[in-house]
Amino acid sequence: MNGSDLGKYYIILEIEEGATLQEVEHAYRMLKRIHSSESNAMVPGMREFSETRRLELLSGIEEAYKVLESRMKTRSQVPTPGHRKLDEGTLITGEILFRARTEIGVELGEISRRTKVGKNYLRALEMEDFEQLPDAAVYVRGFIVAYAEYLGFAAKDIVPAYMLRYNNWVAQKKA
Repeated sequence: MNGSDLGKYYIILEIEEGATLQEVEHAYRMLKRIHSSESNAMVPGMREFSETRRLELLSGIEEAYKVLESRMKTRSQVPTPGHRKLDEGTLITGEILFRARTEIGVELGEISRRTKVGKNYLRALEMEDFEQLPDAAVYVRGFIVAYAEYLGFAAKDIVPAYMLRYNNWVAQKKA
């Protein structure tokens, strides 16, 4: 199924083509609530539809959600740790993480859900906003391991250099 075949599902969910997984989920939940027979939010005009038509609408919404969700989750599969290589001598910064994330087209919210690392911490890692990270280096190390592996890097290629930058910042802060 190509992108144009998916168009009808975006129309059913009343969202733009290319919407994010979060937007698809939100639209699905909202439409299910609106068209549910128990809904107080049911649109007055919906009473004009027969029960059969209402169930057909719900079925179409369900199908659209399942197809788009499946397609998006397949497309944004977690990369295998270690498949992404760095050139020798590459300076490890938060910019590397940001570029890798944008290259695979995944939002921080999705990575947060999969890694169980707060979105604000992931953003802080990318921006090297060390003030926003926990004071305990063990947490920062865990966050960077989870994030690097999610992006497809081998943790051993990213973590030591990143932690050196973090630890240098901590030492300067204490001085």
